[in-house]
Amino acid sequence: LQNRLVEARRVAANPRLQGRRSLEILDEVVGTLQQEGLMVWLDNHMLDSDWCCNTWDCNGLWFNERYPVQAWVDMWRMIARRYGSHEAVVGVGLKNEPRPVCTGGNGLLSCNVSGLARQAGGDDAPDPYGMKHEGRECAWPQWSSGPEILQWRPAVERVGRAILEEA
Repeated sequence: LQNRLVEARRVAANPRLQGRRSLEILDEVVGTLQQEGLMVWLDNHMLDSDWCCNTWDCNGLWFNERYPVQAWVDMWRMIARRYGSHEAVVGVGLKNEPRPVCTGGNGLLSCNVSGLARQAGGDDAPDPYGMKHEGRECAWPQWSSGPEILQWRPAVERVGRAILEEA
């Protein structure tokens, strides 16, 4: 998790948040929601900061070329440590909408499915079912079958254990 300084234009409506980092702003949001009696659900929708969703954005899985599986686990461990005892936080979405990722890009974000498979310890053929999307090489998440790197169940179990150790 990168706790970057948030650009002033992103918090222009609330100047007291200027000069703060992402997690400091999230702390403020969660605290304010709690004061108002609202419940909070923390959600991992995207790995990269971008608008969702395209098959070529490389954000459909719980890892990508820029964020290995361990970074995802470590991020949830840190979030659990930070918000696990916060009474407003009632749950988390470990990875919202796991979906296929396909080779391609938009100039800002790109995805190389073969490289992604190698980065996760697999081979150059992450799509054992021969499925393509719009003629592009794709990797499709599975529950507990297919290549181990694309199995959602063991990934969820691993991150769930990490969260429970911290909370």
